[in-house]
Amino acid sequence: QHNGCHGVLRGFDSEKGRWGIKLASDGSVLGIKPDNLVFVRAPAGQFDEEDEDEKISRLKRKFDKVCKKYKLTGEDTSSEIADLLTGGAKGIDKIGPSYFMERFKMEELDAESFLAWIKCAVEFKESALDPNAGAANEFAADMSR
Repeated sequence: QHNGCHGVLRGFDSEKGRWGIKLASDGSVLGIKPDNLVFVRAPAGQFDEEDEDEKISRLKRKFDKVCKKYKLTGEDTSSEIADLLTGGAKGIDKIGPSYFMERFKMEELDAESFLAWIKCAVEFKESALDPNAGAANEFAADMSR
């Protein structure tokens, strides 16, 4: 039914062993086994870059999968992560993928996906909900020097 159709790779679902392919014809996304795909380089400009809404949705889906996979939704774990991300964890200077890989036994890509969503959410909060937050934080830091 879809033989000969063109599309864009949207990501690999390791649980299902399939690539998400966004069809050029109608924009629907299908899960396709790697053996059933043929790589074809698209002519320049044929496919647009991922728009912001698609990026945000993709990051959120990955975040949700990571939370489920590593059981990060419990109250204690959620509180620990919130403390880590807001500077409330004592003795920890730098939080990055390697910290989450070690602490929660995550794979590197999962840790990066987890933090990418958090970064996206913080950027949204700063720009949409409180556009002056960045300036206020800088001002407060300057005043404390």
